[in-house]
Amino acid sequence: MKKLHQQQGATLLLSLVFLLMVTVMSLASIQGVKLQQSMSTNLNDRALAFQAAESALRSVEVILESTATTLSTINCSLGSNITCPPVPSNTFLNDDAGWSNVPEDFRTNITTAAGIPQYHIQLLGSGVSSSSIGQNNNLNNTQYGVNNGVPTEQFYRITVRSSNPGIGDGRAIVVLQTTIKRNI
Repeated sequence: MKKLHQQQGATLLLSLVFLLMVTVMSLASIQGVKLQQSMSTNLNDRALAFQAAESALRSVEVILESTATTLSTINCSLGSNITCPPVPSNTFLNDDAGWSNVPEDFRTNITTAAGIPQYHIQLLGSGVSSSSIGQNNNLNNTQYGVNNGVPTEQFYRITVRSSNPGIGDGRAIVVLQTTIKRNI
């Protein structure tokens, strides 16, 4: 009678180790793909928010150019005795006080955006136009003790946000700010 050769199971053990290694590498690859997808989604959301904020800036420029009267803004000029913060205190809060929605003509990507872009206008003051090379410095100027002249321009600080932060539900919020001079 012949003795049966007993197997040690080394091939099975080696196959199981390789299978475990392939499984771990596959799971790590899936995690990497999920992370890349999340980063791509966040970049796209931020780009949409930035476009919305830029459209809000453009809408305010058009409003300031087309409005002949004094706008309903917060008057932060020297004579108003109001100290306005450089950034409105409710910029990152679910608070619409002092904020205006951008007109529909200037809303971009409205179906995919987090909300309606908004703007906040602060009047910084009024002044007399002067050229960049000082050609207006004549005898009718304050440096000679004569009157200041009639104010012919207003300066505004414009703050815009891509949407109300309370509406976005974790979506990107972009805040931009500029200063605009308007001739009156």
